Amino acid sequence: MEANSKRDIQINNNRNPRHSIASRVAYTGMLFAIALVLQVVEYMLPPLPVPAPIKLGLSNIVVMYCVAFLSRRETFILVILKGFFALIMRGLLAGGLSLFGGLLSVAVMMLLDRIFKNKVSWLVLSVTGANFHNIGQLVVLLIFLPVGTIMTMLPVLLIFGTLTGALSAVLLNATIPVLAKIRRTSV
Repeated sequence: MEANSKRDIQINNNRNPRHSIASRVAYTGMLFAIALVLQVVEYMLPPLPVPAPIKLGLSNIVVMYCVAFLSRRETFILVILKGFFALIMRGLLAGGLSLFGGLLSVAVMMLLDRIFKNKVSWLVLSVTGANFHNIGQLVVLLIFLPVGTIMTMLPVLLIFGTLTGALSAVLLNATIPVLAKIRRTSV
């Protein structure tokens, strides 16, 4: 399947009145669990040897899936829960970075999705989301670090955001059929 044909697999799970609230909550909970597992796996990986703290953003694959196939409400709930998990597991700063980066990223991805009427490719959605996630985190870091330090981190984070966003798009494209099958059998 091509990266530009993401809507060929549209699930329409929230537009169908036969889908119960309980099944939607259960499916969103399952997606949250997948995101947490991906976050934990990512925490176990060594950081990349670059001058800024960079991670792959594997759990954002689930967030992108939610942007495309779940309601806005469910997507924002998932991002808030991810931020809360980061807060509990790694502290206030990590929770703030995750929450603010995630909320900004999701808002921009949803805006792109709406402007381009669901025709934006996974690659564009993912790279944009990754870079805005990084920008959101840098805004939080402005509280703690001088602007000069943030400005030196920005180019590195944008380059790696583009690379990790592209990787996430490829992984999401491979994951969609599995998640769609789970969705069809769970509802």
